[in-house]
Amino acid sequence: MDPDETGGGRRLTVSERAAAVPPALGPEAAFKILGNETRLTILDTLWAPWEPEPMAFEKLRKAVGISDGSQFNYHLKKLLDGEFVQKIDGKYAIRHAGAEVVWAVRRGYLTDHPELEPWETSGRCGTCGEPLYARYADELFFVECHACDRLHHIGPFPPTALADRTPVKALLVHDLVARTNVTLARRGICPMCNARMDRTLARDYSESPVRSFYLDEDDDRGLTAWHVCSQCGVWVSITPMEAVVDHPAVVELYREHGFDLDSVPRWELPWLVDPSNATVVTDDPLRVTVTVAVEDNELVLTLDEGFEVVDVGRTVANTGC
Repeated sequence: MDPDETGGGRRLTVSERAAAVPPALGPEAAFKILGNETRLTILDTLWAPWEPEPMAFEKLRKAVGISDGSQFNYHLKKLLDGEFVQKIDGKYAIRHAGAEVVWAVRRGYLTDHPELEPWETSGRCGTCGEPLYARYADELFFVECHACDRLHHIGPFPPTALADRTPVKALLVHDLVARTNVTLARRGICPMCNARMDRTLARDYSESPVRSFYLDEDDDRGLTAWHVCSQCGVWVSITPMEAVVDHPAVVELYREHGFDLDSVPRWELPWLVDPSNATVVTDDPLRVTVTVAVEDNELVLTLDEGFEVVDVGRTVANTGC
């Protein structure tokens, strides 16, 4: 029988399905269930793309490699009780919660801890003009200036995503993902767990709701919107420059000059990495301007308190005869 149907074959309503869901496990109980190699192997086996259908007990046991049926049943029952696995018509299938566990393991966050030594990028520090360097450590990418000891960017990247990619290519992929995360955060959606994010507008780091040993409290980033997840605590910081990098007027300006902005990493955009490029014009209502210059063309975008663009002005330099 379809697990979403009643005994009489009637389709369950959304409220009926919700009422049938068992109470959520607390973190301690969930970690206790998952803290076993055999159970993780069961989940990984059920998730394998070449095994899309539910598996019978004996087939699953042999695939996992456990000879003792009672021992295997003990571990399988733990996963069933924890709602990581479900039983359908006498066979076993992974639930989405179990798939999330497999993804965490396969992404390498729990098992791999590679590091990449710093290398010089194609970007320049907006503060001192010296080259920017990138490195990978603690499952994070960093883009920073060694000359003035300024951190320009920090963000997570799965260890397994480094495989078959050069450091430069991996960093470019990370930049594209980071842009997507900024888009989600601006809409109040956590890029990690999709819960609600709370926004705090800070004039300097002392007003930020975030404290991290990765961040320098003495590094004044200027006006910044800090988005913090109400559920998992993930945070995303967004400057006025980062808020307009995907604006249609900016994208069109670069297109006119032969550049696909999606292929240009943020650290190659001088106007984006310079914190002084955000100018507060008025406080009540708050209006901020950001200047985007490409060759002899210049855009001046005016943003409101939510970093939404409310006006776009454009100038063309007079190059003479």
